[in-house]
Amino acid sequence: MGSAINRHYKRVTSLCGMETARFTTISQNTAAGTRTITAAEIEKADRVIDATTATSIIVLEEVSLDYIRTFQTSAGRPTKWAAQNTDADSVVIVFDFTPDATYAMRVDGWTTLATLSGSAEPIIPESFHDILTWFVLAEELLRKGKVSEAQAYELKAKELLSDLRFHLADSPSKVTRQNQWGWNA
Repeated sequence: MGSAINRHYKRVTSLCGMETARFTTISQNTAAGTRTITAAEIEKADRVIDATTATSIIVLEEVSLDYIRTFQTSAGRPTKWAAQNTDADSVVIVFDFTPDATYAMRVDGWTTLATLSGSAEPIIPESFHDILTWFVLAEELLRKGKVSEAQAYELKAKELLSDLRFHLADSPSKVTRQNQWGWNA
């Protein structure tokens, strides 16, 4: 059932042009003598900040992994970083210097919510969550050979999906009139 919900969730968000990636910040301390940290629950790292001193944070410079690998390292406070490894939900960050103490790092990056699990909620407005339920019900009913009931639930889901698309496109404050500003094409 969970895989069916996630399959339809990915389809619905894609059809609506919704971005399921979310900006996030992961806090991770370095360990003295260890040149890497792992930012869990993140797919892509954009920035690494040394926030050890809250009143004077330091944005570390991103460099290539090639630079880091050819840099003659020594112990000290990291000043540069590179993404060493990336998997489905974590990024390993490697530093230019091997930390000589514990430093409080913050990794800004992107995480996705395309797969729902546990208490995760769909990014579509709550009023439209039934879309997922109805698509999955239609699929299950079709498997059981209850074609007319399956078609009824699929129709309900498609109608609500249409309403969702309109809901997302409708903006009373957005000007959509042609030639609003008197420009000529």
